[in-house]
Amino acid sequence: MSSVASIETAPMIRALFVILLCAFSSSQATARNDPSEILLALSEDERNAAFTHLLQESNEKCNRVIRTLFDGTVHGLDNWEAKLWEYMVIQADPYLR
Repeated sequence: MSSVASIETAPMIRALFVILLCAFSSSQATARNDPSEILLALSEDERNAAFTHLLQESNEKCNRVIRTLFDGTVHGLDNWEAKLWEYMVIQADPYLR
C-alpha cells in the first residue's frame, strides 16, 4: 500500500469509526447497549478480532485491529476507538543491485 493510498483511506476509516462510535457510544463510563457490553466482556484479542472482522466485512482496508478503546458514552451512544495495523508492500527494483 503506498503512502498516498494510506492518506486517502485514512479519512474513510475515520468516518467509519465515527459512525461505529456513534452507534456504540454514550455519555457514561459504562456501556449502554448490548453490543458494547458483549465487546467489553471479550478479551482484548477477541475484541480486536471482532473489529477486524467488522471492518473487513464492510470492505474497508484493514489488515488487523491492534487496539480498541471504549471511551464511554456521547449523546446516549457508546463510543469506541480502534487502532489499525497497516503495512506497506515494497516491490524490489530488479535493476538495482
